[in-house]
Amino acid sequence: LSEDSECATTLGTNCPQSARASWQHPGQLIHKITVELQENGEAAPEYQHLLLELEALDRALKQLHTLQPAKHELLQLNAIRAIALSCQLPLQEFLGKISKFEHRLGVTNARDQRFRGLHRRMQWRLAYKDDVKKLRSKLGSFFTTISLLLMTQTVSSVTAAEHERDRTACTLQESILAHRRLIEDVKTDVGLSLAEQKKTKSQLQNQADSINDLHLKSKHISSQLQEEHALVQEVKSITVTTEKATRSILSAATDTLTQATLSLLTLRDLTVQLQNLVASFTKFTIEMRE
Repeated sequence: LSEDSECATTLGTNCPQSARASWQHPGQLIHKITVELQENGEAAPEYQHLLLELEALDRALKQLHTLQPAKHELLQLNAIRAIALSCQLPLQEFLGKISKFEHRLGVTNARDQRFRGLHRRMQWRLAYKDDVKKLRSKLGSFFTTISLLLMTQTVSSVTAAEHERDRTACTLQESILAHRRLIEDVKTDVGLSLAEQKKTKSQLQNQADSINDLHLKSKHISSQLQEEHALVQEVKSITVTTEKATRSILSAATDTLTQATLSLLTLRDLTVQLQNLVASFTKFTIEMRE
């Protein structure tokens, strides 16, 4: 939260306009009061406890301002900041009371004026001793309340962080177990896949061997077919030659048979003529005998 928004949150609409106009952050007021007390050489030793309490309150306010709450812690932290900012009023009142002594106690105090302002310093130390006690009491109450609320906030944050860590650890453990189961399933699938691959590889190897055997057999059969083809060609050539020779022989035999037939026919005619001649001779002989 910015200082203006913190002022609006703390003072609200009920705060008078003059108060809102003169509103200062408690850290600024603490710084101014600390400077005033430290610059007062005589008053500083008597108000060391107030200085320490102011410094402790300032550290608590700075720590409160630098916190980065989670969403569920924002409302609680804003409430703590509102309580912390409420200490602005007693600081403003105390600073207003001692402001009239700034020329003797403030940063403009010069060494040559220390004796001339001694009466005013003694008057300030006697007049505002009770105011310092009241301021210390109020600041102690604010510091205790803020510290307690911060401790409660811290414990709540740590507890929430522990719960969140436990939930995250459970989620991570479940995720790890799920991934482990998934990895086991993948390993099982990979094992089965490797077995299937080995089986397929063996089958492919057997098929490759069978194909090689078939290839060798086909080469052998092809060689045999080539030899048989050459033999068939040779037989065909011999058959053609034999056919030609047979035709020549048959032609010669036919001519021979034709000539033999003609010779037989001629011989038959001669036989018939010879028979006729014998018959005629026989008849002639018979007739001659008669």
